[in-house]
Amino acid sequence: MENKQNQPPTVLKFNKDAMILMEGEDNPGYIFIVKSGVLKIHSKIVFKDKSMNVYSSGDVFGFVSSILKQKHGQNITAETDCEVLRLTVLQFLHFIRERPGAFVKFLSYYTEKLRMLMDENRNPYDNPTNSEPSPEQLIYDAKQYKQLELSNKACFALSKYITSEFSTKKRPEKLEEAKKLLESYDPEYKLPEIITTDSNKEITLEDGQILFIQNEPDDYLYIIERGGILITRLSGGKELILDTIFKGEIIGEMAILNKKARIATATAKDNTTLKRYKFDDLLTHAADDVLIKIFYILAKRFNLANQRIFIRKVEDQNIKFYLQLNLLLQEKLKPGLSKKDEFTIDYSLDQVANMLGITNIEKDKISDLIKDKNVKINDSNIVITNAEDFEHRIGIMKNRYNRMIKDMII
Repeated sequence: MENKQNQPPTVLKFNKDAMILMEGEDNPGYIFIVKSGVLKIHSKIVFKDKSMNVYSSGDVFGFVSSILKQKHGQNITAETDCEVLRLTVLQFLHFIRERPGAFVKFLSYYTEKLRMLMDENRNPYDNPTNSEPSPEQLIYDAKQYKQLELSNKACFALSKYITSEFSTKKRPEKLEEAKKLLESYDPEYKLPEIITTDSNKEITLEDGQILFIQNEPDDYLYIIERGGILITRLSGGKELILDTIFKGEIIGEMAILNKKARIATATAKDNTTLKRYKFDDLLTHAADDVLIKIFYILAKRFNLANQRIFIRKVEDQNIKFYLQLNLLLQEKLKPGLSKKDEFTIDYSLDQVANMLGITNIEKDKISDLIKDKNVKINDSNIVITNAEDFEHRIGIMKNRYNRMIKDMII
């Protein structure tokens, strides 16, 4: 019997204005590739870059709902007469293995779109055209870290600026400024050593050691073998916690896939071991399960970024906290677990507030959450006593705000 992944994809033909996918429909596991024509994306999130609001020849869609086994998140219609390839995940994997150019285009498109979603607050050095930020962004970041009393990260950022190679040439006067700042911050500072194995594929970090920092260039993608990594990002004068990831997860894929600087900072949580890959390794040496893991992580982060955009539009602090807790709860809901069970969110209320960019929690503004019998707020964590009931309440909140929120221009 022929291996299903080697079977050719199904070709679907649509006339102009036909509905191709409908928001809220189940995705039974299909990924789609535009063979010819142009498709229109109908979504609450509208990109200023008009090319991101359509799919054209070679573009991939249905990816997130297929990988995460979710319903389709947007309507897609035929802007012109078109042909679309329909593939299973295994067929898709086989397809891109045979076509490296399609693989690069797919990953570049999704990582660039994800970068746009995450790039919510621009700094003075940011380039408004979505191209590579100037190397001097690291100097600005270092000053921000210093103001936040995060001297180790400030020195790391300055050292990376001084020692790294950039696609854009560093300005001599800024290089001199960075050296003087580093001298004033810590004249003895040296970048921490990263210990590697003989193969140079496996590295180890000590607890609290920085793997990479926001806006530095870096050539590697990492898979966590042991320990964990805390992901943070400077935004609006604060350092926000984005995520904590553990064994089996992938980190750093965005910078190598679209060849741009890091969009966040990664710090070891406990003693941590990672395997690292360069982009060419993915095409030639990475096993199928590594590529599928990359697909899953990319889909998950894309989904989270969309939800965070929605949360930022909500003005009610009480609902903001509920929605953020729901994002964290989704990480706990693994296959086989009952949603009627109790789940512990491993962040304090202050840390959840940090994720929302809220410095001071006003208890009267989150009184519903505090009084909720399904939510136990402890000093170091938050417990959801029944995930099913909690999700039901979140669904009602989302429906209410979906009707109120207009298009979000990114």
